[in-house]
Formats: sequence, structure tokens, C-alpha cells
Amino acid sequence: MYSLVVHLPRRSNRAHNPYAVLFADSSPLVLYYLDKNLKEKNREFLRKLKEKYFSLKIVAKNSTIITTCGENPEKSLRYYLVSRIGKAVPVPEHLASINFPYHFYEKKEVDFAYKVLQTYLLMKRDLELLKETSTISVALGKPWKYRIIGFKVEDFKIAELAPPEKPLITLHPLVLENCLLLKHKNPRVAAVKYLRYLRNIDYVLSPNIH
Repeated sequence: MYSLVVHLPRRSNRAHNPYAVLFADSSPLVLYYLDKNLKEKNREFLRKLKEKYFSLKIVAKNSTIITTCGENPEKSLRYYLVSRIGKAVPVPEHLASINFPYHFYEKKEVDFAYKVLQTYLLMKRDLELLKETSTISVALGKPWKYRIIGFKVEDFKIAELAPPEKPLITLHPLVLENCLLLKHKNPRVAAVKYLRYLRNIDYVLSPNIH
């Protein structure tokens, strides 16, 4: 499975240099340096590969394109620009930053792209679980003593309280393995927000359903 993570930094960022990283599963293969129009300027191979098969245009057609954006991709200029490359899955940039504060790779572009990819993979898993159970569960408290609150979900909207399942998200400062953390105090507010993120992903991954 190929994934192409495209990152267009905010204009407030001094290092305003767009880039993309191609992954095979979770292994980085190629780092693409892009111009302001997201055209390929240069590429750096992170594995030994046949160069002619890895132009940005070719890999974009054969990969899941993932990009960072704010909470409302439909209002995001960055998301619109990346969509010129191909239909992109929106991942909230702050989720990648707060859930993976440590470093995986020395090269900063590859490191951040990897964090975005891991965030997407957890969200994709949560989307599949949500469709199976129609329930979203939120864990809150301390690592040694926490509780789980469940909500019944219909069409990505909370319908009522439900018996809790395995938690999909946690509330700050609780950190649990394989759960994304959201910086909210209210579990219902956090669940509503996360459901919106999952709905945005589902619109891209399952366009024929909507």
C-alpha cells in the first residue's frame, strides 16, 4: 500500500516550503520538494529505487494522498491546493503534533510526514470500528484510574449514551496506547469533534456512499 503525505505549511511558518513523502506501508521511500504551486522541484530517494518510476505525477495516481489541514477542510485553502494533485484525505495537523511529540526520523520533513501517516492509520482504523459498532467511546482520568464513556452514533452524530466499548480517543492528559488524544475536558465535545474528523475522512474514502 502506497501513501503520499503532502504537507503545505501555514503561511505563518517561516519555513514555508511544501513537500511530500511517499511511503510503502509505513516505510518512507521518497521525499519530494515542491514549489508554491505544488509542482515537483526535486526529489530525494530514501531507499534504492528505479528513479524513472517515481515522479510525483505517477505516484500520486497510485497512492492514497493524505494531507494536513485545519478542522474544516472544506474551508481550507491549503486543502484545496493539495487537491489539485489528487483527492486527498484530510488529517487535522494538530492531532499529529500532539499525539506524536517525539522524533522518529532525523530529517524533519520525513519525521512529520510519518506522524501524519500514523495519525491517519489510527483514524482509518477508528472509522472502521465506528461502522462496526455504531459507538464511540472516550476515556478520561488518570493512567492508573480512568473511566470510559460511550455514545451511540447515527450518521456521525451522537444519538444517546451507550455502554462503553474499547476507547477510540482519550482526553488530555490521559494517554493510552493506540488511542488518539484530544485536548478537551468535555467527553461529549471531544466525541463530536472526532466524529467530524472521521466523517471528513469517510467522504474521501467512501465517496459513493454520500
